[in-house]
Amino acid sequence: MKKHVRTSAAYKIKNNPTTKTQLKVTSTPKIPDAPLTQSHLSISNISCISTNASGSDSTSSKDVRKKVTVSFEDLEHAHNIYLLSVATTKLQEKTLSDVSAENENQKLALLSEVESKRDHLAALKKRCEEIKYLSQQRELLRREKEKLGPLMDFVTDGLKSMDKLKNALDCGLPVKGFQAEESACSLKNVLCENSKMLDKMCGATSEQEAVYSKTRQEISEIQNTVTSIAEAQIRCDTISTALSHAVLKESSLKVMKERYMKVDEM
Repeated sequence: MKKHVRTSAAYKIKNNPTTKTQLKVTSTPKIPDAPLTQSHLSISNISCISTNASGSDSTSSKDVRKKVTVSFEDLEHAHNIYLLSVATTKLQEKTLSDVSAENENQKLALLSEVESKRDHLAALKKRCEEIKYLSQQRELLRREKEKLGPLMDFVTDGLKSMDKLKNALDCGLPVKGFQAEESACSLKNVLCENSKMLDKMCGATSEQEAVYSKTRQEISEIQNTVTSIAEAQIRCDTISTALSHAVLKESSLKVMKERYMKVDEM
């Protein structure tokens, strides 16, 4: 007859998981909520059905039943281990969920910041091109002014000479550079020549005034364009900020909704 190895149920569960052991609890005392005393530290009427140590399932061998006593400390220890495992699993799941949500929020914030920086850089590039164009126009105006400078000086000197000549003629004073009058026709010819020269100067002055007027108009248009560009930039910045806040808010609400759904599922 084969020998059977008799060991306690707790020892078989902890140290020999390959041995087939089955516990049948017929009656279990109720575990109170208050701290347990020594009166609750034993469980009776526990039957143990075990196989032989060699692992053979012979039909001729009979079931060996024996009564064992399991202390409540072992059950409480096993229950505490189970609770600790469940709590650890829940904590790990919660930590992973929080880390994923935080990473998602950081990703959305970085994407929003990159988009705003990209828009800002595009606006700065556009402003730089506009400033470059205005600088070129300013340089062209300066060159035109330098070209017109000698002509304006000539016109100014001619007007001063004409004023002096007119004053001398009105006062009857001798005019320097003119010969004595020989006849009325010679004086008339001189006046006609002077009048023609004045007409030429006036025509040149009118042309330069038209050029100056056109230049002033172009400068005014450029200033208006710069002002409108600045206002459009301000509006674009305001709209971009509002859109960024809206996108960030919507993303945050979406993430919070997903987190609440995960919590509800748990």
